Amino acid sequence: MIKAMFWFWLLTLLIFSVIPMGNKDDNALNTSRAIFRLDHLVHLVTFGVFAWIHLLGLVVNKPVFATLSTFKTALIIAPAAILFEGLQKYLPYRSFNFTDLWFNLFGALFTIGIVMCLNIDSGN
Repeated sequence: MIKAMFWFWLLTLLIFSVIPMGNKDDNALNTSRAIFRLDHLVHLVTFGVFAWIHLLGLVVNKPVFATLSTFKTALIIAPAAILFEGLQKYLPYRSFNFTDLWFNLFGALFTIGIVMCLNIDSGN
C-alpha cells in the first residue's frame, strides 16, 4: 500500500505538471502573498509529501524501499523534480520557471534529508 502511495503521488505530480492550467488558476498561484509566490510553496510541499509517505511506511513497518531507501529515493525524486518542471519548457500551454525548478529540488532535498535521518535511526 505504501509503495502504491509513493508511485501514485509521483504519477499525480507528473500529470499536474503537464496538464494545461487556465490563466485564472495560474494567476491565483503566482501572486505574491509574502516574500515568495504561493506557487513556490506548492512546489516545495508537493515534493516534500514523499517524506511523509516514507515516514508513514516506517510507522506501519512497510517501507517504500526495504534496502538502500535513501539512494533509491534520491534516484527517483531528484530527477523527477527536474524533469517535471523541464517538461513544461516544451509544452506550448505551460511555461518553464527556473525558480519553480529550484523549489521542486528543495522539496526533493528535504525528502532525501528526512529519509536519510530516518534511516540512520532505523539502522537501514
